[in-house]
Amino acid sequence: MTALEVMLGSYPHTDALKSGQVQSDKVILNIADVVSASSAFKRVVELKYDVAELSVPTFLIARSKGVPLSLLPADLFKRAKPPELIYDATRLALRAADLEGKRIGVAYYTATTSIWVQCLIGNAGVDPATIRWIATDPPLLDRFQDPPHVQRASTKPLLQLLQEGDVDAIVTANPPADPNYRSVAFETPARDFPKPFPDMQSHHMLVCRSALTRECPEAVRELWRMLLEARSFSLQPGGSDLPYGIDANRAHLDAVIDACFNLHLIDRRPAVEELFDDIAATLPVSR
Repeated sequence: MTALEVMLGSYPHTDALKSGQVQSDKVILNIADVVSASSAFKRVVELKYDVAELSVPTFLIARSKGVPLSLLPADLFKRAKPPELIYDATRLALRAADLEGKRIGVAYYTATTSIWVQCLIGNAGVDPATIRWIATDPPLLDRFQDPPHVQRASTKPLLQLLQEGDVDAIVTANPPADPNYRSVAFETPARDFPKPFPDMQSHHMLVCRSALTRECPEAVRELWRMLLEARSFSLQPGGSDLPYGIDANRAHLDAVIDACFNLHLIDRRPAVEELFDDIAATLPVSR
């Protein structure tokens, strides 16, 4: 049997795998105990796992820097709604056109939430590079340095930075209920910047060490079978909105590739097929 080091978040479509309800006589899964998948992303790009969940922008950046990771075509996590750019209306009135030179707080500058909002800002006619981005966390990948317009903040939570006036707005997927905190409105795109759309809400996909598909292809196929079986326990009538398969994820991947390239996070636009090893094209997408 082949033992695999695996890191996955806890979701309805992974619960049967993580609980041991789905079994195999071919592979042993040593599944990491993590608070959340994102808390272990740094270990993923350090190749501490054979197979793991990872945000697509982080994967693209890591791969562009030579980290030997490949995608497996499983969309694991999608937010119910896009992130928002929140400001304190008791301090200022903030429109999209006013954002040049402003200070915007983010957790990770390269997080999907940040990239989504930067695309909205770009479409509003403001170059995201003219904004002072205040990040509370350093890059996940040591080989990547945030650009000069990104500054490191203290360890204060984002909302505290906003409350204390250290930033003019924050990027968050969970805006506070206080009506004094309002969302910047983004109107019809003013220029041809990569346009975020609902598929870009798919934040995390499955990755593996590139060597694994060459050295242990049957173990990868067996893990995929187990993932599909676990997913089948969570499917409701009408199917799932989490796509499995290269073609099913193509629009999402194209959108994130374009965004990362235009924001100068990667040096070139890879084709979607480049992100996958040959084995990915042979994996079934349904049971």
